[in-house]
Amino acid sequence: MKGLKRSISAVLLCCVLVAMLAGCGKKEETVTVRMEQDGGVMEITMDATNDIITKWVQKSTISGVDDAAMEILEPTIKATEDVYAPFEKVEYKTERNGDTLVETITIDMSDSATVKALVEAKLMPVDGNSDRISLKLTVQSFKDQGFTVVE
Repeated sequence: MKGLKRSISAVLLCCVLVAMLAGCGKKEETVTVRMEQDGGVMEITMDATNDIITKWVQKSTISGVDDAAMEILEPTIKATEDVYAPFEKVEYKTERNGDTLVETITIDMSDSATVKALVEAKLMPVDGNSDRISLKLTVQSFKDQGFTVVE
């Protein structure tokens, strides 16, 4: 009888451990936030694993950009390229199609050193010093600033 109790206890313990491990799986999600303001649209798409952002794609679209406006914007674009150039895990590009200018910043945030360096350079919207950024907190912060979540 005593051996049977131990066997049942061992089986129950194994079931509990299996259930706990099943809950430890990776939860992957993608969220896009959007804001339209002054003729421009900004969309930020964030991929995350277990609430930690692993990829960030920020796309800003400005309409009504003629040659004169582009001439004014070129020094700012060059300066922004120079700001992001030292970061290997960051891709910055602009593309003009007719009167529309699209700026795209893609960041591989799976590298914690890159994230920390971007935060320290104040290039990521984070308070304090961090090498990992929460998707949930970031989305809430964007909502507080007037962004909407794209469904």
